[in-house]
Amino acid sequence: MRFEGVQALRFVAALLVLVTHASFYASERLDPSVGTWWFGAVGVDAFFVISGFVMVVSTPGLSRDGDGALRFGYRRVIRIAPM
Repeated sequence: MRFEGVQALRFVAALLVLVTHASFYASERLDPSVGTWWFGAVGVDAFFVISGFVMVVSTPGLSRDGDGALRFGYRRVIRIAPM
């Protein structure tokens, strides 16, 4: 299941972080009146919210049985942990 709106929000969040990082480097070389953008924090917060949404949507049967949370945690560790 893909949510196009969520993908668009991920893009905007990534763009905010990118522009903020670029403004830190560019502010050293550009006119001081350009300033530094601080919108990257909003992008990071958006990534946290989107991650929580994706986790809830990807685990519809988690609350039906008692060991669903353990299975979810095990699968997530196996998927993320380096081999």
